[in-house]
Formats: sequence, C-alpha cells, structure tokens
Amino acid sequence: MPFACNRKPLVLAIMAVLTPAGLVLAGNIVQTPTGGAVIVTDEDRSTQRFRVNATGEVYIPGLPGTDAVGTDLTCFRGGAGATADGQLVKCAPGLGVGPQGEIGPQGPQGVDGAQGPQGETGAAGAQGPEGAQGVMGPQGETGPQGPQGAQGEQGIAGKTILSGEVPPQAGDGVDGDYWLDTDTQTLYGPKVAGAWPAGVSLIGPQGPQGAGATSGYQRVSGGGGIYNDDSPRTVTAACPDGTYVVGGGFEIKSFDDDPDVKVTKSMATSDTQWSVTASNTYLGRDTWNLKTYAICISIIGP
Repeated sequence: MPFACNRKPLVLAIMAVLTPAGLVLAGNIVQTPTGGAVIVTDEDRSTQRFRVNATGEVYIPGLPGTDAVGTDLTCFRGGAGATADGQLVKCAPGLGVGPQGEIGPQGPQGVDGAQGPQGETGAAGAQGPEGAQGVMGPQGETGPQGPQGAQGEQGIAGKTILSGEVPPQAGDGVDGDYWLDTDTQTLYGPKVAGAWPAGVSLIGPQGPQGAGATSGYQRVSGGGGIYNDDSPRTVTAACPDGTYVVGGGFEIKSFDDDPDVKVTKSMATSDTQWSVTASNTYLGRDTWNLKTYAICISIIGP
C-alpha cells in the first residue's frame, strides 16, 4: 500500500531497519535521475526492499510475504507547517477505531464443559416454618425387656379388716384396722390410739313381709325301686298339698361294677311334680336304682 511523503527524510529514517545488522551500504541505495524514484535493494540489487516513487508513494515490496504481524497502526505527520514532514509515527489514541458494529446473531450453544470442583459448603440458612404433621407410621417391633429397676421405697402400711366370732380385744390389730364380729355381723373400727370404738351392726331391722313371698321350703323324694332290664324307667317326686315345685334332681345307684345308665329327661311335669326318666344301655342288664327329688315351696299372698 503506498504512502505519500517526502522521499529523503523517509529513506534516512527506515534504512537502518531494512538492511542487515543495521548497516546501509552505498550500493544498496539506487536513486533514479532527477524526478525519479528512490529504491532500497539487497546487496546484489536483485530484490527491492523499499521504494519511494517520484510522486511520493511509499512501497515496502517484501511486507506481504513476511510472517511477522502487529496490532499497532502507523501514521505519518502531515498537514501544514514545520511538522508536516511526512515522518512515520505512532497513531494518536482512538485513531483508526470505527464505531461499534451491531450485535451479531447468537451463536449455537457450546458443549457442556467438564464439571468443576465442588464448592465450599454455604452457611446454614434460617429455619423454615414447621410443616404439617405426617401420617403415623406402622408400629415397630417390641423392643427387648429392660433391666429390672431399683426397689422402691416401702409404702405406708395398709389397713386391714380382721374378723372373729367375738368382739375385738385391746391387743387385736393396730390403729386404722377394722374388726368384723362374724357371729353378730357387727363391724368395729377404725381402731384409734389403741382402742376399739363401739361396733355397728350390719344387720338392719326386719322389714314387713312382701306380697307373693315364699316360705315353707322343703325337699321330697320319690322312687327307689331296683331294676335289672333295659326298659326306660320314669320316677316322679310330688310336692305336698299347698306347695309348688321349683326344682328337682335325681340319684342313680348301681349294684354292679360298671353301670351304664343314661338319663333322658329330668324336668317339672306339673306345678307340683318333678319327673326323671332313665334306662340301662348296657347289654348285660346291670342292676340299678333311680330316685327323684323335688324342691317344694309355699307362696304367701296373692
């Protein structure tokens, strides 16, 4: 790229840079006749290193083929006055910088980088609000039995209810005890300062007889015969006149070693009778006896 400048000062300024070891030989500078160009060549004048045309354009023919690069711009002093001598100088700050261009389109997202090292643990945050109570979990297994605990302190002695067929004596029991006379159903106590208070009878006065009350309880029996066959036998016990049967039972006696008598009925067969039916189920026809009992009472009042 040509540069317009004064030829002689420019040549003198850069000759040391363009020749080996900073030496400029007379044979390296070729000046054409008046009005011509000034050329700097290598030693055998076969290759041009620097050229200034007669019209002031400056050329560095070897620059396109060099591998060296730089980032600074080179300017020359122009304009008018004593400093307008065309000297190559460093450009003023900001010179050669154009306005910022528009933001280009966003490029494709790059691949994920390798995971970085784990950072330090941060400080604990503030405690959050209490959450809702969760559902109850299943019941766990029963744990092993723990060791036996230490024995506790002895408790206060409990109070006792003593009893006998006579009233209590001064030496019976301790303070706080009670005494029941089982003969008269009289309760004494509690014993205070070693003395028994007067007793209180647990039997109240007899009340009037109620309507429909029972009395005249008695038990009667029936039967008593001896049998040695397998026929069913029914024995009945009858209550006396004016009484009613309220229950009954039976008794079986055998006169052999292994009786096998079976009762098939034991019940009240009327208001005044209780009957029992039994038979011998043994084929050998053991000898046996059946007796029936009836519980009878009389009813007073309507």
